[in-house]
Amino acid sequence: MKSRAILPMSLALLGCASSSNEPQTVGNSDASSGQGSGSTSGQGSGPSSGGSGTPSSGAEAGSSSGAPGADASGFASDAAAGTNSNDAGPDASAQVDSGPVTLPDGSVNAIPAGYTGTPFKGVMAQIPGTVYARNYDVGGEGIGFHHPGATNCGDWPAGMALYRMGADCVGLSVESMQKPDVTMDGGPAMYGEIYASYCAPGEWLKFTVEVTESGTYVVGTTVGAAANLSISIAFSSTPVATTGTVMIPASVDLAQPTHEVYHVWKTVSPLGTVTLAAGIYVMTFTIVTSNANFDTFTFTKM
Repeated sequence: MKSRAILPMSLALLGCASSSNEPQTVGNSDASSGQGSGSTSGQGSGPSSGGSGTPSSGAEAGSSSGAPGADASGFASDAAAGTNSNDAGPDASAQVDSGPVTLPDGSVNAIPAGYTGTPFKGVMAQIPGTVYARNYDVGGEGIGFHHPGATNCGDWPAGMALYRMGADCVGLSVESMQKPDVTMDGGPAMYGEIYASYCAPGEWLKFTVEVTESGTYVVGTTVGAAANLSISIAFSSTPVATTGTVMIPASVDLAQPTHEVYHVWKTVSPLGTVTLAAGIYVMTFTIVTSNANFDTFTFTKM
């Protein structure tokens, strides 16, 4: 499906491409790597290149239901991507576009003055809903993202088109059967799902998002987490709406506790809450301590 044209950033005219799963089309005219799949190339720097050891098995926060279902990903999940075959797996260019959305009267435009990042493919995430880590804003290092040290974008299945390339790639990988990627009960994860990988302390990703309904939102994430992981999520509102720094317990494969934690996917919710008026914001996701892989961030209205 072709992506829609980018529209002007006008709250009076905001007719964004709507999606309950993937983000929406929007303009941004005044806009102010974790541990990979090991599919084809050698591992980059970061814990994925070695075994994880046996993580602490402290109390779990939130749910341990694993990676989101295929319908939530925006990609087909029946192809076993990352198996070094010629099977290309999911269509990396696929986007969901279900029509225009109009923000309520009085909605705010809280894009910071001078921000030059733009939504990936002109499509911005919608809240309430799911923000995909792979769809951080375009702009590169220091604008759409910051990754300490060199990025690793070569950890990718043979035969599958790259999702983001060159200076636009913070570090992405694909869930596969090679590691394998699993859920916390040891079952298969969502093979073919693209996630932010080789994520390190001090790393951040920015996302232009549309909040379609004013309210308070419960925040969650799907993650492959090392021990002592902490993160924060903040919005460019006034005052700043933020989860604060939140600790996330290590991911543990209950069926095989020595499984590499970066490839054990769990959904953690609630991480906290944020209260937002309807409008357009820049969301900043930051890794405060430790290392992890991230797939999604969810926002559910209370």
